[in-house]
Amino acid sequence: MVILPFNQPCRSCSPMLTGKAIYHEFADHPVLGEVSITIDRGDRYALVGANGAGKSTLLRVLAGEVEPTAGSVLGRADTSVGYLPQQVLARDSRTVTTYVWGTAGDLKQLSHRMSEIEGQMQNAGDSKLDSLLEEYGELADQFERRGGYDLDRRLEAVLEGLNLGHIDPSRSLSSLSGGERSRVALAALLVAHPDVLLLDEPTNHLDDDSVEWLENYLSDYTGGYLLVTHDRDFLDRTVSSIFELDEYDHRLRRYEGNYAAYLAAKEREREAWRQQYEREQEEIKRLRKYISTTARRVGHGRGPADSDKIAHKFQGERVQQTVSGNIRSAENKLARLKDNGLEAPPEPLTLRPEFESLERLPEHIAAARDVSFYYEEAALFQHLDLDIYRTSRLCITGANGTGKSTLARLLKRDLEPSTGKIWVSPKVRIGYLPQDPMLLDPDVTLLGALEAEVNGLVHEDRLSSVLKFGFFHKADLRKRVSQLSLGQQRKAELAKLILEKPNLLLLDEPTNHVSLDFIEALEVSIREFTGPVVVITHDRRFRNRFAGDVIRLQDGQLTHMSSQEP
Repeated sequence: MVILPFNQPCRSCSPMLTGKAIYHEFADHPVLGEVSITIDRGDRYALVGANGAGKSTLLRVLAGEVEPTAGSVLGRADTSVGYLPQQVLARDSRTVTTYVWGTAGDLKQLSHRMSEIEGQMQNAGDSKLDSLLEEYGELADQFERRGGYDLDRRLEAVLEGLNLGHIDPSRSLSSLSGGERSRVALAALLVAHPDVLLLDEPTNHLDDDSVEWLENYLSDYTGGYLLVTHDRDFLDRTVSSIFELDEYDHRLRRYEGNYAAYLAAKEREREAWRQQYEREQEEIKRLRKYISTTARRVGHGRGPADSDKIAHKFQGERVQQTVSGNIRSAENKLARLKDNGLEAPPEPLTLRPEFESLERLPEHIAAARDVSFYYEEAALFQHLDLDIYRTSRLCITGANGTGKSTLARLLKRDLEPSTGKIWVSPKVRIGYLPQDPMLLDPDVTLLGALEAEVNGLVHEDRLSSVLKFGFFHKADLRKRVSQLSLGQQRKAELAKLILEKPNLLLLDEPTNHVSLDFIEALEVSIREFTGPVVVITHDRRFRNRFAGDVIRLQDGQLTHMSSQEP
């Protein structure tokens, strides 16, 4: 949606959008810890952090969707803010046309008011004319800045760039798929051309061509933006600064540069942390040794001669006092280091899924033969053939709407082909991750939801079974599903998949919604899985690193693109 005028207009504010000391709690748990950020014209910012750290919450607070527990969000009186959520509600009954033009409605209001003023100026006296000219100048500047004079051309370019031209504009949003709704919502924001864009996972449902188009659009965008995305190549090409939201203290840290620069800075930080930690540990060892050896040496001093007992006693007491003081000083320093010293730097996130099955699969495990599928009398694909073997590692890509997710559901046997045959060996247990999030009971805990979904996950082993994967902290498992971020829910889907002990992975957009560190670790886990893998993805970096065959679904047929040895 676009907010205009701003909820708390501030005519003296210099930046277009300012968040000051934003603190927010959810169910008595802190989510944002006195976060401050400013966004002005030309700013190209990204927001990163672990799943559940509060990234989406911060965007919603800045957009005026959520009132913070403390702190404030201010914007100039003429600032418009556009916000794209991760998920667009399926219940919206408005048509595509009504939604897109409704979002740009404030531009129409500006145009209408400018026309009114033009008429009023024709008959206005000198005193009134000055105020009308001032108002008209402000509105005209805002209208031009927002691209109002170019609205029709921009609408056509946006619909084409986001691959929405095939959608009937009279269809309701509720009749569209989740990916189509998200693209329509993004299109509506870009058509409205607000001063500030707040984008939560804008590339989730975009194919390669649409992502590249969006990159070019943002490079020419005259406003400022803050975005959250899992697309690492997109980050490298669209942002100049990255803000990291820490999942423990809930504060922001700024890193200059793109994603590559951010990774390099984090590695330097970690190395400096490691060196300082090792120096502290060496100092702790030295102090412990000094305290131990000095105490023993004082306790075993040689006795004096009979003729010098008085002098020896006096000198010994002075030495004893000095040594005792040194020991106390060392003990105090040791206590301070133990109480306030650095913790060991955390290791990079690693996942420990137990994908493998002991049951040996046959050589040929699944096939599609002369398969066609029609949707509303239109063919998604026709006469398609595919073979999956015990050693297959397939990455399927292609434009939106070509039927990739449909093919996955056919292999899962959730759908039946219009014509042709799907065969899957009875020895295959498919671990299927759908593109759209599954619906877990929002009122139960995460652990309870997994227990309800997974056969054989009994009370005694459920906690250790989930924790050992490295997906969650122990406290996360006690949260209600409604308290989880979309990224945490996505990780719950992966946990469910692994607990079912599949011997074939069928993953549809596995990097959607999850954090960047989780994606890096997930790539390693999939690479190390020894069974067959079929992955559908638009993630360019994931695809370029994929060890196996990359194939494209285009014009109803699968075409081999590249191969890379594991």
